[in-house]
Amino acid sequence: MSKYSGLSILLTGAIDIEHTPFAISVPKNIRFNEYFTSITYMLEKYKNLNIVYIDSSNYDFKLKNPEFNKFSNFESLACTAQDIVKKTGKGAGELYSIKYALENSVFLRESKYIMKINGRYKLLNLEKIINNINFENKNSVIYGEFRSYNSWFDSRCFLAKKEIFKELTTYKIDEFNGLVFEHALANLVNYQLSKNLSEWRMFKRKPKFIGISGWDGKNLKSNIFKSLIIDLYYFLKSKIIS
Repeated sequence: MSKYSGLSILLTGAIDIEHTPFAISVPKNIRFNEYFTSITYMLEKYKNLNIVYIDSSNYDFKLKNPEFNKFSNFESLACTAQDIVKKTGKGAGELYSIKYALENSVFLRESKYIMKINGRYKLLNLEKIINNINFENKNSVIYGEFRSYNSWFDSRCFLAKKEIFKELTTYKIDEFNGLVFEHALANLVNYQLSKNLSEWRMFKRKPKFIGISGWDGKNLKSNIFKSLIIDLYYFLKSKIIS
């Protein structure tokens, strides 16, 4: 049995984002190619992990791309969240898609832990990040990065027990009034800590992404020298804070 048998990777995305608020406009074919490349990379590199992709723009990835049927560790789901996105922002649509995945995914139904990752990115060092995590731990531990005096929590990559994700879907996001996904996630983690319901730990390695940012369209690149410095800083920070 794999030591990651209780873990599933949840990739979130939206391939068709026409008229989506707060999103950089990219032609659909280019955006699709970005997701196609990243998801292919994740599936080929991490064959020992169950991976679920949920698309909030109702694009059924596996159905429309049957070549992905060869991956037995891959499940794709699609839901319609664009009405929510237009009313309260793309983060609210992403949160709805997580709720949909929790209710409909076979892999997630059988998982104890979930690691949520932006499906548009390649995560280069996933196994190094999770290698030393004890997935048999009965205590609730939330992994990820706080910023801005604990008012913001990085939503691109975080890991927690499934129950934490279920609770997260009850939180409100309204980007038109300044309440983004990262604020809602930080509020949840802070509440869990204040009630001694969960522990919080930083990943011992900083997640290294390659892809295009949905907020500003910038290219996320990997630089070896810079990565070494960041890894050292991140390791020391995790030792001090966590």
